[in-house]
Order: sequence, then structure tokens, then C-alpha cells
Amino acid sequence: NCFDGMLHHRIDDVREALTIDQSVPIVTCDARNRESTKQTLITLVEHSMRKWMTVRA
Repeated sequence: NCFDGMLHHRIDDVREALTIDQSVPIVTCDARNRESTKQTLITLVEHSMRKWMTVRA
């Protein structure tokens, strides 16, 4: 979550600290901003659908 466009940690640092695979998207979001939140949810749903289609195949 970022506030007013400011990140406190680099995304790559967060990914490494949490050992999140490169295939998992990490996105920034200002939860106070409707458009930012909407785009984050769209990214989540698209990623989930791609993973689900891969498992089904």
C-alpha cells in the first residue's frame, strides 16, 4: 500500500523479503483511491484466472 504515490520499500525488496516468485504480480495501490483499488483487484482476478486456466489444462 502506498500513500500519495510514495513507496516505503522497493517492490523487489518486498518480493525478496517475502520470497514471492517472479510469476506472482506485486502491484502498488493506494487503498484510499477508488481507481487504484479497482486496478489492483482487476490484476488479482486476471492473475487468478490465468492460474486456474493453467491448472485446468
